Amino acid sequence: MRASRRFHLGVCCSLVLGLALAYLAACQKAPTPTPPPRPSPVPTATVSLERALEGALFTISWNGDLLGTEEIHLGESEGQLVVFSELRYVGDYPLTERRVVVLSPNFDLVRYDLEATALGARSVWSVEVQERSVDCLSNNLFWYGPVLVEDIAPLPQVMLESAPSALPFALLALRYQEEGAGPLLLHALDILEDFPVSRALTVTVDTERQGAVIGTLALEGQVEGGSNRRFTLWIRPSSRTLYSVEVPEYRFNLWWQLGQPALSQAGRLIIQRVSQLPPAPPVAPKGEARRLPLGFSGADGSARGGTLILPSGSGPFPCLVLHSQGGPVPRWDPGDVFAQRGWAVYCYDKRGLGESKGEYSRGALSALADDALAAAAMLRRRAEIDPQCIVFLGLGEGGQVGALAIGRGGDYAAAILGSCASVGPLFPSLAEQRIRRVLAPFYGWDAAQAEAYRGLSVSSWKAWLAEGRDEVTLLRRRVSLRPLKEWASLDLSQALSTAKVPVLVLHGAKDVWTPVEGARALYEALLGAGVKNVSLQVFDDLGADLGLGTTAGGLFAPEVDRVLFAWLGQALPR
Repeated sequence: MRASRRFHLGVCCSLVLGLALAYLAACQKAPTPTPPPRPSPVPTATVSLERALEGALFTISWNGDLLGTEEIHLGESEGQLVVFSELRYVGDYPLTERRVVVLSPNFDLVRYDLEATALGARSVWSVEVQERSVDCLSNNLFWYGPVLVEDIAPLPQVMLESAPSALPFALLALRYQEEGAGPLLLHALDILEDFPVSRALTVTVDTERQGAVIGTLALEGQVEGGSNRRFTLWIRPSSRTLYSVEVPEYRFNLWWQLGQPALSQAGRLIIQRVSQLPPAPPVAPKGEARRLPLGFSGADGSARGGTLILPSGSGPFPCLVLHSQGGPVPRWDPGDVFAQRGWAVYCYDKRGLGESKGEYSRGALSALADDALAAAAMLRRRAEIDPQCIVFLGLGEGGQVGALAIGRGGDYAAAILGSCASVGPLFPSLAEQRIRRVLAPFYGWDAAQAEAYRGLSVSSWKAWLAEGRDEVTLLRRRVSLRPLKEWASLDLSQALSTAKVPVLVLHGAKDVWTPVEGARALYEALLGAGVKNVSLQVFDDLGADLGLGTTAGGLFAPEVDRVLFAWLGQALPR
């Protein structure tokens, strides 16, 4: 994530106006839902939303480190309140979350939209209120396709997500009752859950807890179930203004943990209202080796942005082309691991992400393979690179891209494919395996819940493909189905059967995302077809990441690095 910067008021107002116009245009296409019943009375005192929300600035910290900053603004349309929030994460690549919430005059939820934008690609979650329930759409670019869960009840009044934001707590503060009114009884929903559940929420006043701001009051929240069951927020009762939030054991959702393994453990979350946003901390350099900005033209003719990492000396050097994993993730920069061994490394942004032009589409494996071939063709013309020693290296989806690329020929002398191997079409087998082996254990689903989610996801996707659909519209959001078609037609054994160069397949025996049984079946299928240039290496104690980034001075776990470099020494021309 790139370090976030405080955006100026004029830019922010333009953003708010643009979001408002886009949202309100969509709202005109559908009638306003009937205001839902409320389990607790609304506040009786007049609340100044401008004082409570407009221009509010927050910092978000996790285990003492700044995680991001957030700014809130207001709008109004036809008697409905529109609240906007923009949260910018701090880090080495751009990740922004925008929330748009439509409320009735009584602060009841009408619609809630969350867009998480990484490197220019947007994942979307939406909640739309019906009379006594809500519908929830997840269009998560790290997953195979859209999932619509309908008629979630009891009706939730609060969105408390497994990605930290001040906005849900600021809206919750507006529901504060005068002291002595008793506990506030509500229901909360985490829209980032893959199978969202409406859970009972109880909010009580704790007069003994003191906040950092004089005159604030502590409210204790208890959620029945879910990942974040206990929190405290401090508000000023007279204005119902949120000042701070503490979640002592905050847990991020599955997909945030997948993108940033450092967030996989519970930690102390603090959200703090501030008068001005702090400067972003500097981004640490990736390494000391020479790094040259170097682009190329992708298969669609648009530009790709990348970095060439060079070791000491004049070359020509053997070169590894690193392809990033699935989803909207940045180019895979390994630091100086390979430069210290005399290897050059080329890494680049996938099309439509970061510095690369073109259209991003999840699962566009064929297009990404064509780009990988174009990258190798560009590198073989560079004086610093040995044209006979260009090697592809990909992990996860990157490995699947590599299998397609080398199956089409081109300029690669060898390929290393990690945590990607499977036999037969990738869809629906991998999606079904990941529901059973990843989602169900993470959420604690029983067999019936896992099957219900499968019906909403895989079964729906298969039905849409059978109907020949190219896209669907759900909760006023259009979603392309082209990735599903490509996954359903791709068999890695067919792609690798035409490879003319040595291939090393790396797999962890504890990989739950792409189970090792598929890798072994793929290897046996290739041997049975007479393919002699593919090798399989399984590591008994490793999972899908193969120990990526866990060892100082290494790329993967030490045993993986040893196998990788020994194989390169044997496979490349001498």
